[in-house]
Amino acid sequence: MIFEILSQLEKRSKKRVLKLDEFDSFLRTMMANACKMLEKLTLDVLNSNRFFVMPLNNKNHWYLLVFDTVEKKFTHMNSLWSPQSKGTAKVFAKFISDFLFHSCGYEIGKPEVYCRKSRQQIGSLDCGVYICLWAEAFAQNTKEYWAYTKNCVIDGHRAKMAATILGHEDGLLYKEVN
Repeated sequence: MIFEILSQLEKRSKKRVLKLDEFDSFLRTMMANACKMLEKLTLDVLNSNRFFVMPLNNKNHWYLLVFDTVEKKFTHMNSLWSPQSKGTAKVFAKFISDFLFHSCGYEIGKPEVYCRKSRQQIGSLDCGVYICLWAEAFAQNTKEYWAYTKNCVIDGHRAKMAATILGHEDGLLYKEVN
């Protein structure tokens, strides 16, 4: 059914909005991974957390979708902006909204996806670092940290992340880069 609809939209549009094979691949991946994650979301979990951070991947590029349980809206951030990623984020938001309603009665209503202006990557391998940076910004949820996301040297933040993971937050690795 969904492929018939996409096929009809594709025929009516002068531009190809979304390739059917890309959408099929996206759906298979989304269903396999998202269902496992979403099954853990109960009303108690949803009511006791402000943000749910969902990294999305399409053709070796990562971007971020965040659900705000207070405002009941989704925020999409992407370091390589494209209309296709916004469309994918909208499809995923609709899927999550429907899933939560049917699995535990949590009502979002019509899912609203806000595209937050974000820095654009220069390097080809920076998308993962950006989504980690933005996920931390949502977790901190302060004006100071959001300002840091706009101005930090991304290679310095990559080193900071590595130092944190390796347990060297006060060590030489981080101090040399920044």
